[in-house]
Amino acid sequence: MVRLRRHDVREGSVSNGEEEKEEAVRSLILTLAGRGYHLTPGALRLIAGGAYSARDLLAALEGKGSELPPVLDEDAIKRILAGIEATRVSEPQVEPTGRSTEVVGAGEAVGEERGGIEEGKGKGAAAGRSAEVGEWARVELDPVLSIRRGVPEEFVEYFQDRFRRLLGIVRKRFQNNLYTPSQVRLRARRLSRVHVAGLVTEKRSARRGFVIVLEDESDQIRVFIPREEGDLYRAAESVMMDQLIVVSGEVDPKRGTLRPDAIHHPDVPRGFTPNRSRSRKRAVLISDVHVGSSYFLEDLWRRFVDWLRSEEARDVEYLLICGDLVDGVGIYPGQEDELEIKDIYGQYEEAARLLSMLPSHIRVVYIPGNHEPVRQAEPQPKVPERFLRPLIDSVDHFLAAGNPAVVNLEGVRILLYHGRSLNTVFKYVPGLQPPTGRTVVSAMRQLLRARHLAPMYGEHPIAPESRDWLVIEEVPEVVHMGHVHIFGVGVYRGVRLINSGTFQAETPYIKKMGITATPGIYPILSLHDLSVRPLDLRSPTPA
Repeated sequence: MVRLRRHDVREGSVSNGEEEKEEAVRSLILTLAGRGYHLTPGALRLIAGGAYSARDLLAALEGKGSELPPVLDEDAIKRILAGIEATRVSEPQVEPTGRSTEVVGAGEAVGEERGGIEEGKGKGAAAGRSAEVGEWARVELDPVLSIRRGVPEEFVEYFQDRFRRLLGIVRKRFQNNLYTPSQVRLRARRLSRVHVAGLVTEKRSARRGFVIVLEDESDQIRVFIPREEGDLYRAAESVMMDQLIVVSGEVDPKRGTLRPDAIHHPDVPRGFTPNRSRSRKRAVLISDVHVGSSYFLEDLWRRFVDWLRSEEARDVEYLLICGDLVDGVGIYPGQEDELEIKDIYGQYEEAARLLSMLPSHIRVVYIPGNHEPVRQAEPQPKVPERFLRPLIDSVDHFLAAGNPAVVNLEGVRILLYHGRSLNTVFKYVPGLQPPTGRTVVSAMRQLLRARHLAPMYGEHPIAPESRDWLVIEEVPEVVHMGHVHIFGVGVYRGVRLINSGTFQAETPYIKKMGITATPGIYPILSLHDLSVRPLDLRSPTPA
C-alpha cells in the first residue's frame, strides 16, 4: 500500500454522497470519543440517519455540558436532535449558499480544553514543548492534537512526516553514504554497494525467501532476501510493515533492485549514555489499575499504599501511572457485566479516593490508555478536566499528560506510552508468543530499535496528525509501558525497559488472549543509578 506519495491519492477521494456521509459520521464518532463520549449502537444509527452536521451536534453537546452521560444512548441523542430542530425552527432561515461541508475530524474537538490540568496541582505544563511543572517535573513531550478529517491526503502527510523524522535519525549514523529509493534510481549505474533507507510498504513471503519493498516520497525499491541467508533472513522476518529500515547491499542497475547483505534499524546509538539523578529518590511505575472493574483488587491496592507509607519507601517520591487507571464505560461488548462502578464519573471519584490514601508527598504523573474517556486513536490527549477534577482536588501534586509523553524527573527522561501496539508486535514478530515477562521486554526492544511506538498502521487506531508523535526522536533513559498486564524489566543499550503489570485480576479477555497476568509485582526505579527493584505484594507481607 502506498503511504508516502501524494500523486497516488485521487482528488475528491469521496466518490459519492453515501461515502461522504459515512466519512462525516466516522469523523464525528472520533471527535466525540476525543471529547470523552461514547455511542451505543442505537445512538449511532440515529446519527447516521440524521440530516445534521457534525458542527450542529457538537454545538448541542456543548450546550448540554455536564448534563449528558459519557455513554450516549438513543434517548440522549433524541434529546439533542430535538434541541437542534427546535433551534432551527426558531431561527430565521438563511440561504446556505457557499456553506462549507467540511467535517470536524479525528483530532480534538473544537474548543477542547487543552490545559485544564495545568490549572490544578502541578500547573504550568504546555503541551508539545518543554515546560516546567512547578519545581518537580519537566514535560518534554506532550502531543498537541489538531482537528483532522481522516482523508487520504492527511495520511500521506502523516507518513511523510514519519519518514523525514526517522530519516533524520539514521542520517546521523550513515552520514553521506545513505540513499533513498529515488536517489538510487537516479544514480543506479554509478553506485555499487549502498545503504538505502525507506518505509516498508510491502513485505511478503516468496517461494525462495522474503520480498521487501522500501518507499520514499517519490519512488520505491525491491529487496529480495533468500532463505539460505540465515541471519539476514531471520532479521527480515522480524521487520514490521510501515517501519523505516536501512538495507545495505549491491544495486542491480538493470532490474533496479537491491541485493542485500544487512538490515539496520534506526536504533539506539551504541554510545548512548543515560542521565542519572544526583538524588537518591525513587519512582514507582504502575499501570492498568482498572478502578471500577469487578476484577479490581482493592486489597492489593491497600497493601501497595501500606508499603508506600512504610520506612522502606521513605525515598519514593514519584508515582507514574501509564494508562488505564479506570476501567471506563463502553470500551468493549459486554463490559457492563464486569463493572462494579458503571458510571465513568463514579470511577474517577473512586480513583480519587484510592489515590488520596497515598502519602501526601507523592507526586503523581498520569497518562491515558485505551480505557480512559478520550479518543481511542493514538496519540491521545490528556484526560479532560471534567473527569479529573476529583483527582486534582485529592492529590497534592498531580500532573496529567497525553499518550505518549516524556517526563523529565530530576534529569531522568521517562517515556510513557500505554503500550497498545505491543499486541501487534506479539502478533507479527516471530518468537514472542506467548506473552511473558521476557517476551514483553523483547517486544518493547523491537519498538525502541524501530524508534517508533506503533510502526505498523492499521492494527489499532492511529490519527493522521501532521506530526507523527509516536516517533522516538530523543532516546530516553526509561521506557515505561503497560496494557498487557505483565510485569517485565530489561535493559537495551543503556535504556531501561519496564512494563508495570496490573492491579486487576485475570479477566476473561486476558485469558482469551493467552496472557497470564501478574498482578502484585511493581517496579521501583532508582533515579540515581536507574536500577529497578521488583516490589512483590502478592503475599500480605511485601517481599
